[in-house]
Amino acid sequence: MMNSNIEISKQSTKNIEEFLDTIMLKIELPLGEKVDFKEENKANLITSMQELVSDGHKEKEAFKIAIDRFGDFNDLHSETLNFNKKIKTFKKFKNISILAYILLFGSLRSVFIAKQSVNFYIIISLIGGILLVIKNNAITIEKYKNLIRIFDSSIIVLLILFYRYSTFSLLITDLLTLLTIILYISWYFKLLFNRKLI
Repeated sequence: MMNSNIEISKQSTKNIEEFLDTIMLKIELPLGEKVDFKEENKANLITSMQELVSDGHKEKEAFKIAIDRFGDFNDLHSETLNFNKKIKTFKKFKNISILAYILLFGSLRSVFIAKQSVNFYIIISLIGGILLVIKNNAITIEKYKNLIRIFDSSIIVLLILFYRYSTFSLLITDLLTLLTIILYISWYFKLLFNRKLI
């Protein structure tokens, strides 16, 4: 049972802060989350020390026990590393997605408009297509994996049809294409940011 009337020394509080500062150096979190993490765990360690001192332990001994009870730091560290790895994977996936769509959709349009540089735009389209395949293979949620592949392919075919066989003026074709792409990309990134793809 905690005895909140027991005060721990300033030196013990400083030791707790130094311990948590050491942990903070090894954990990659946004600054706000680091501050919250440190404050919450500082309060937990102080409370734990107060309980141990009220049970008859000396303050130095209570500090060591509280640190041991803090939990296996390796587990905490590996959890944080996994979290950081997921964040990096997400950022990489997001960047590949953006690049794939820009290269693929932008170059497909250009193939039909700027006929003098067709070879260049075909190469850019191939790079965009490869990135699209990489992106789609990285989707881990099976429910959406095939759906995204089908939609990506459909949008590409639609884009080709718009520019190849459209009877509209170039401006109207561009607007229709842009609207289609914006609707699709907004749906895609909504799924991505809601963690439904990876």
